[in-house]
Parts: sequence; C-alpha cells; structure tokens
Amino acid sequence: MITMCPSCLELFSEIWSKPCCDCGYKTVSVSVELLGVVKALINRGFKVSYANCNTHKDQDGSGKFTQMCIDLGADYPQALFDELPPDWIVTDSYPVIDNEILEPPFTVLNCVCEHPPSECDPESIDFAKEVTISNLELWLESKDPEACKAIFRLAGCN
Repeated sequence: MITMCPSCLELFSEIWSKPCCDCGYKTVSVSVELLGVVKALINRGFKVSYANCNTHKDQDGSGKFTQMCIDLGADYPQALFDELPPDWIVTDSYPVIDNEILEPPFTVLNCVCEHPPSECDPESIDFAKEVTISNLELWLESKDPEACKAIFRLAGCN
C-alpha cells in the first residue's frame, strides 16, 4: 500500500506515509496495482477514499482468490455503473460504529477473482489481476471526464 494525494496525485511510500499532502488534501491508501484505476476515477471527478487489492487462500486451502475494493467517497447514482466489466460489481457501504450508522452510504466498486489450484502460481495470479484491472481501466476510458463531472454536479454527488 502507498498513499496518494487525490488533488495533486503525489505518491508517498508506505514507509513515509503522510496523512495530508502539502497541498492541504487528506491522502488516501491505494494498492499499487490499482493506481491507474484510481487516477482515472479521480480524473473523472469521483472521490476515492481507499483502494485495496489482496490475494488470499480460499477457505478449503485448495485455491486462492484476489479481492479488489475501491471505496468511493460519495453515494453515486447506480446508472453511472451500467455495463461494468466482468467480475466488477457496485455495492453500498454504510459507516457504522457501535451499531449506529454515522453517515450516508457511499459507493464501493468490488471485484473477486478466483484462482483455481492449477492457476495459483504468482504469474497466473498477476496475469488475472492485470486483465481484470485493465478491463476496468478500459471501461473508465469510455467515460468522458467532463461529462462525468457535469453529471455529478447535477446529481449533487460532489
């Protein structure tokens, strides 16, 4: 994980993590694999609060799975996410402390890639992650940045 300023896109290593950038914005934690996606989302006006990519053994230990999660800092209209690439879904997350919902929900992009036992070597896992992330990047490229920002203003998202 590294941290990134959502305003100037400056990167800070996990060793020298900064909670705030010199430009005054709070930094966000981002997995290196998702940097391109996060930058594309920010360029289109999305607020990103966190982006994580982790691979784990599945419950029976025979294979592995990679989970990718991109927390967006607002509740975006579901219509913006029509035709998401394979494996990617949109969910809502509700911040809860002591069983009390603190804030309105925010949108989350999620993806789970399953790696069967025959495809659990590091090269196969990296390839599957690259394909899945590349699919989301291509989908984002089809979204005009200025049109997205205009929709957000009209919908009151930002």
